[in-house]
Amino acid sequence: MATEAVFEKCDMNSDGAADGKDIEFFLSAMFGEPVTGACCDEFGLCVEVEQIDCVGTYQGHYSCCDDLMCPAPGACCYYAGGCAEVLEVDCVGGEFQGDGTTCAGGCPTFPAPVVSQAMFDENPVAACTGTVVSVTITGTDFFEGATAILVMAGESDIAGVNAVVASDTMITVDFDLTGAAAGNWAVVVINPDMQQSGESLETLTAEPCSEGACCIVPINLCIGVVPAAECVGGGIQYQGDGTTCESSPCGG
Repeated sequence: MATEAVFEKCDMNSDGAADGKDIEFFLSAMFGEPVTGACCDEFGLCVEVEQIDCVGTYQGHYSCCDDLMCPAPGACCYYAGGCAEVLEVDCVGGEFQGDGTTCAGGCPTFPAPVVSQAMFDENPVAACTGTVVSVTITGTDFFEGATAILVMAGESDIAGVNAVVASDTMITVDFDLTGAAAGNWAVVVINPDMQQSGESLETLTAEPCSEGACCIVPINLCIGVVPAAECVGGGIQYQGDGTTCESSPCGG
């Protein structure tokens, strides 16, 4: 512990080493001479300036441009299409092609997504029309910004909401079944470049469900009109199809 304390005192310029540069830092601080260091700018160029004047990444007091190589901009090919020449750290929503590459070199063709499995939060995989269902989709080549839809022959697609691309192999998404036609709906993933996967083997069966008043029996509290399948549990009682909290008050 004592050795570490001495080292921290000697490492005056906080560069991780106790050496001659700390003496220079001390003398500069004492006599008011400016302290400079290498600064890598957004174009990959290096200049030696004071830290306050560095528009980019400051490499530390007394660092020299001759001793380092700044990262250079390169082509960033966006999943949704398009290209820009930026630093790798700024390539968001695409793939960085490497330092020094240019958009003139072209971008690769990204693969279409592939769905391996769609795991619904319903068991069995059936849900009432008018409810919201969550789905976890696994597969390959899911890119940032991807989403999903439910499809069934002869019906309009149901767009997913709250899609989260957890990785290139997993997406979570919600589907609002309000107004959905009864039947078996399959999942399709759509990448930002509009390439689509095939339909999932697993399907969600949407079906109309009866609704009625749902009561918490011990306290005679009606919590609302819900599908019968959702009014379950200890101390919970379904009042019957078509009932409301007003027409069939709990304990009435």
